[in-house]
Amino acid sequence: MQKAPEELQTSLNGLEERKINFEKVTQTCQHARRHNQAEAKLTEEHIKREFEGLHQFLREEEAARLLVLQENQEEKKKEAEEQKDRLNQVIKSLEEKIQLIEEELDGGGDGVKFLEHYQDTMNSTWTDNREPQRVCRPLVDVAKHLGNLQYAVWEKMKHIAPYTPVTLDPRTAGQSLSVSPALNSVRITPGPPRRLEQSLDVAVPVPANPERFHPYPCILAREGFDSGVHCW
Repeated sequence: MQKAPEELQTSLNGLEERKINFEKVTQTCQHARRHNQAEAKLTEEHIKREFEGLHQFLREEEAARLLVLQENQEEKKKEAEEQKDRLNQVIKSLEEKIQLIEEELDGGGDGVKFLEHYQDTMNSTWTDNREPQRVCRPLVDVAKHLGNLQYAVWEKMKHIAPYTPVTLDPRTAGQSLSVSPALNSVRITPGPPRRLEQSLDVAVPVPANPERFHPYPCILAREGFDSGVHCW
């Protein structure tokens, strides 16, 4: 039989070992909490930058389209004013001729001599006796500016928002692998696995979570290819 002091020492050693194990788990949880805090901050700033780029594109696209609309409006306004001026000139000319004819009629003459002198002038008002258009043609092409507007803008947005078929999962990145902020590329770096935030020049140590490859330099993707041949 063990003596009482030996039994107590064995119990003490076991309790101390359990305490150390719990402290290690606590440290792991604290590390994971700090990592999640840093990761959330970096992710938030990356999301803000991505949306600011989209907002900037939309603001510039809106300004460009409004400018084209304004230029189109000014052009049509100028055409309408020019057409109105031409019509006013014709109306004024017709009023003058009407006045001359009325004066001739009021004078009691037979009009023969008047027609001999002013026939050419009277016929020059409308070539080939054409009548003026009843509709003012210079109208703004609304369909050009509004037709499939959102789709057209979305088509242009594809040039600044390319689609990546593979999204890497940084939680699975093995030792010495660093994942880009956009999660579309990875590189080997010395030291423990880190998630790099290039714009902030910050390297965030990652915890040894169960999903992570260790010690192998491997990584999984949340999405991938299911057909075809792909080479790097």
